[in-house]
Amino acid sequence: MVIVWFISIPFLNEPIHIKSVFGILLVLGGLILSNIRLDGKLNLKQVRWSYLCALFIAGYHLSYGRALDMHAQSASLFAFSLIIGIPLFFYFSGREKIIELKNVMKTAPSIIIIGGAFCAASFIIFLIGLKHSGAGYAITLRNTSIIFAQIFSLIIGEKLSRQQIAGAAIVFLGAALMTF
Repeated sequence: MVIVWFISIPFLNEPIHIKSVFGILLVLGGLILSNIRLDGKLNLKQVRWSYLCALFIAGYHLSYGRALDMHAQSASLFAFSLIIGIPLFFYFSGREKIIELKNVMKTAPSIIIIGGAFCAASFIIFLIGLKHSGAGYAITLRNTSIIFAQIFSLIIGEKLSRQQIAGAAIVFLGAALMTF
């Protein structure tokens, strides 16, 4: 999100306000705080992968934003992404994950179908929002999902530290501040 903001402001002419700056700092601090494990340490290997993932997420937000600025339709853009993404998923997943996916499709196809429908709907809604708000604001609001991830992790029995819970709350507050 921070990468998107620093690119979208000068190159895509998105506005920046003092509230946005404070919001970005809160979100960044909250993300760091929420990545601290129960033992108080940060797993450096996971953090490296997180940064690499963040770089690609920034790239796709900016790319989607530009495509929408050029009048691409949200659903078509999503479909085209799947045409590219699905073969890459199978290529990089490896044989074990493909077998696992086949087994889940045999035993519980409704979970995959319902989950896929929710994922598609949420991403198309995100693209529509991106078209109307700009990449910086859209990714900021998208990062509020961390609070829901923490809630769902508690529901399935994961143990969270106070730092992780506080980090999620700070991310949510920072994102909310940036959108006002």
